[in-house]
Amino acid sequence: MNQKLHLFKEKVRNLNWKITIAIIILIIGIIWVTYAVKPEIFGKVIDSVVHEGINNKATVENFPEYLKKSPVINNLPKDASILISVYNNDKRYRYYIKGKNVEYLEDQQPRADIEVSFPSKYLSKLNSANFCEVAKEMNNNRDLSFKINTDKISLFWKYRDVLKYRSCLGY
Repeated sequence: MNQKLHLFKEKVRNLNWKITIAIIILIIGIIWVTYAVKPEIFGKVIDSVVHEGINNKATVENFPEYLKKSPVINNLPKDASILISVYNNDKRYRYYIKGKNVEYLEDQQPRADIEVSFPSKYLSKLNSANFCEVAKEMNNNRDLSFKINTDKISLFWKYRDVLKYRSCLGY
């Protein structure tokens, strides 16, 4: 009888640990989902991005320099990998962001976590409006496209510091 009681207590103790671990995982999951859905709970959400100190107007030629001074780019992780395509009729200009470095691409096709594409007509709008206004307009007009080349959990974790800008895109 004593042996059965001891085994029963051991099973209850093991079950308590499993329940405790499950509750901790559940709490972490709730916090993670809450952060994904409403990051403003955990910090400031940015809905206006002004390119201060940028004297040059954004063009397809100087877009890498324009991007390097962007607060959004400065908040990217050091292992960020983003391909931006700006198209104008038949011509496509591609810019590769690796960390905080931005370069124009001729023929290379690097593997990027995220691929962003939009028409060049919005570059001139970046000169007179802030980034968020232009991004929202692109998104509302369905001119802004995204392609994600990695799993969403890894993407969320890697780019968590730029989630504060997601309201710029209307999300």
